[in-house]
Amino acid sequence: MMNYKVPTDLLDKYLSGNCTDSELNEVQSWYNSFEHDDDYVSTLSAQEQATLERFMFLNILSRIDQPAIKKPKVQFFNNTQKWVAAAASVVIVLGFYFYAFKESPILKKPAQVASSSQIYLENSTAALIKKVLPDNSLVWLSPGASISYSTDFIQKERKISMNGECFFDVTKDPAHPFVIQSNHLITKVWGTSFRVSDVKGTKTAQVTVVTGKVSVKSTSSSVILLPNQKVIYAVRTKTLNQESSKKDPTINMWERTKISFDNEQLINVLPVLNKKFNVNIHIEDSSLNAYHLNADFSDFNLPEILETLKKILNIDYTINQNDILLKALNPKL
Repeated sequence: MMNYKVPTDLLDKYLSGNCTDSELNEVQSWYNSFEHDDDYVSTLSAQEQATLERFMFLNILSRIDQPAIKKPKVQFFNNTQKWVAAAASVVIVLGFYFYAFKESPILKKPAQVASSSQIYLENSTAALIKKVLPDNSLVWLSPGASISYSTDFIQKERKISMNGECFFDVTKDPAHPFVIQSNHLITKVWGTSFRVSDVKGTKTAQVTVVTGKVSVKSTSSSVILLPNQKVIYAVRTKTLNQESSKKDPTINMWERTKISFDNEQLINVLPVLNKKFNVNIHIEDSSLNAYHLNADFSDFNLPEILETLKKILNIDYTINQNDILLKALNPKL
C-alpha cells in the first residue's frame, strides 16, 4: 500500500511543537504507514541504528547555514518521535536550504601540496573540526592538526597520515585495516574509537583508546591497547610506556553519554556538561545565559554536543585542552 503524504508546513509545526491533537495524530499516522515497509534501517542492530541516526543528524547540521535567532530553543525527540522528526527534518531542510557538498573552508589544502592523488586537510581554527572519510570513518581535528590520505583511500589498507592531535571513530572493516602514520608512531585498527596526539617537535606522543582494540608501533617496540588504556612514547629514549587512561581528564569529552535537558537555560546547562565531561565551559557574552535548551543528547560525546549548539544556537567556540569558551556570533541580538 502506498504511503500517504503530509504537508511540509505540518511537519514544520510538528518539529516546533505547535501541533494540535488532531495534527499530532495525522503525523503519527503518516509515520505508522511506513511500519511494514522493507528498509535497510530495520535490519540494523539498536546500536547501529543509534549510530546511523547520530551520523545523519550531525551531517544535516553541518550542511545548513542556520539563520540567527534570538533566544532560540533546541528540541530533539525520543524513540518513535525521533524517527518521525528525522524524516520530517529531511523534508523541511530540502525545502528551505541548499546543501553544500564541499569541504569546509576552515579545512584547507595548502598550496605547497602539489600531488593531485593526495588530499591534505588542516584545521586552522580554534575549535574542533569534523571530517567524514571516504569509508564513513570520522576524524575530529584539534586546532592546528592536519591529515592527509590518498584519493584512492580504500585499498588493502586504509592509510592516513597526521600531525597534531586527532580523535578517530573508525568504521569496522576487517578486510581493510585502518593505519595511521604520525610523526613517531604507527597506529593500526579495524574499527574502534581512540585519540592520537603526536605533534612534530614535542618530547612525547600518545595514543588513548576509548572503545575497541588498537595496536601501536614505534621504531623499537609495539603494544596492544584496550579501552581505558593509553601509551606514551618518549621521543628521547624511544620507549613505549603503557598505562591506564582513567585518570586522564582530557579523554572524557570523547566518551558517549546519556544526558537531556527540558527547557533549561544555558546558564544551568553548562555546569552539568562541565561535571559530566570534566571540562570548563564558560561564556564570553552573558546574553547567552538566557538561551533555552530542550534536548536529548543520548549517545553523544561533547564535541557532537558542541557541534549541535553551534548550528542551532548560532554560536561558536574556542577550545584549549579542557577549557572551552562559547561565543555569540551575533551578540547584539
